[in-house]
Amino acid sequence: MFKKIIIYSQSKEFVKLVNDALPRNTPVLFINNCQNLLQNVRESDSNLVLADLDLYRKSENLQLLKNQTGTCVYILSNRIIDRRKIPENFISLPFGLTKFLKTFEIAGRQIENPNILNSLQGSSIQIKEVRQQLLYAAACTDNVLITGETGTGKSLAAMIIHELSSRHNKKIVVENIASIPPGLIESELFGVEKGAYTDTKNER
Repeated sequence: MFKKIIIYSQSKEFVKLVNDALPRNTPVLFINNCQNLLQNVRESDSNLVLADLDLYRKSENLQLLKNQTGTCVYILSNRIIDRRKIPENFISLPFGLTKFLKTFEIAGRQIENPNILNSLQGSSIQIKEVRQQLLYAAACTDNVLITGETGTGKSLAAMIIHELSSRHNKKIVVENIASIPPGLIESELFGVEKGAYTDTKNER
């Protein structure tokens, strides 16, 4: 969990909307000045910044925040954004925020297995961002596609998502799709009726 949650905006409506969506009794700091924002994140090593598009427009300050170790910045807006210009870590209001905040429930479960996220080794800003993305993925009920070069840890990421999700008490099934002939993949994933194929004597 984050030590400090900061809502950045000069709009009272935005601050109220985001604050009302947060779980009750969540300690929140409200800031409407970029310099104060930068100063505050430098004083802590675990910050969550929820900001409006104003921060996205101030790209230099936004980059400084992203370079701050342990700080995760999300841009929130209820405006329609050109897909080609969607900010990194963008959350649409209000429904996207509700979905994102489920990560707090997932993060709370880390107490049961405090080292699960650290099994993805590394201390760089990029690795820390990946850990936050895994939390976000674990909180959702949608299908998750993990892509990357061989050896980058896709299977490990899948295991972490499963362990942190609401399905962590259920079995996870691992299949190497590349090693299965195309004609058999359907039966491997969904089973097969008796007699469907030659020598299929039993339902599976």
